[in-house]
Amino acid sequence: METLLLDVEASMQPVLILAPPTPLRLLRAYLLNLDVGASMHAASAPGAAALDGTAKAMLEFDISPTGQATERVTPLTSITLKVDLAGAA
Repeated sequence: METLLLDVEASMQPVLILAPPTPLRLLRAYLLNLDVGASMHAASAPGAAALDGTAKAMLEFDISPTGQATERVTPLTSITLKVDLAGAA
């Protein structure tokens, strides 16, 4: 996990991390300088709730040049596409 943290902190480009909730909660606690034990539960904050595995949201972190991170929860919406396969022949 240390290598991941160093890569994320050093990155100048956006980074997308897909992982199970527990490692993401650990990353969130690290970036926001939170107590790990308190931040491991979904009810601890909206950002933690976004990592409960059922939320349809994306958790984003903006890291300032001074190293301080702020989090933003972005709701994800679903779209339905209709495809006419009969007309594709």
